[in-house]
Amino acid sequence: MAHVPVGEAERGALWRQMTAPNRHYHDAGHLADLWRLHRAYGAEVDLARPEDTSLIACAIAYHDAVVVGGACDNERRSAEQWMADRAAMPEADRLWVAETILATADHMGSGAAICGEAGRRARARQWMLDLDLASLGLPWPQFTANTARLRQEASHLDDAQWRGALGCFFSRLGASPTIYRLPPLHDRLERQARENIERCLDKVAAG
Repeated sequence: MAHVPVGEAERGALWRQMTAPNRHYHDAGHLADLWRLHRAYGAEVDLARPEDTSLIACAIAYHDAVVVGGACDNERRSAEQWMADRAAMPEADRLWVAETILATADHMGSGAAICGEAGRRARARQWMLDLDLASLGLPWPQFTANTARLRQEASHLDDAQWRGALGCFFSRLGASPTIYRLPPLHDRLERQARENIERCLDKVAAG
């Protein structure tokens, strides 16, 4: 949060959201995990400049600001909260963060070309999307623990609906040519993520 230029009141409100009792997976720990990965590997994708760090930090901090089970507009409302909190940064940067938050609604939908300065922003967005999917590439016990935490957040679904939603999401990810677009996480996590997804889909199919 030291890299997120919003007021203390806004930071406090966001912290209360991220530590609310209904947060089981999309919580402050999730944000910390993404931040640790960025700090560890961001330089490998040339995204370690102060201005890059600020953009990524803001996107991480706010991308799950709103998590309401069953709602289809969580990302939109999270982006709206970000814009309403009036971060002290150029409008173009604020809009980039909002658009990146919206992109997390469909992790496979951001395919902008990487070239020049526009490409740098595209790469930063792709990096944020990679970070948000990093937990898929954890060892199987951690993957299943995270899936259980996600199930807790989806208490509005019965078991059959949950299996259907999980199967749909993982089938789409598994069918993608690549889960992680950029080398740091692709090289480290892609194989494990695909193994996890395949095992999870087998369990879903078995009921």
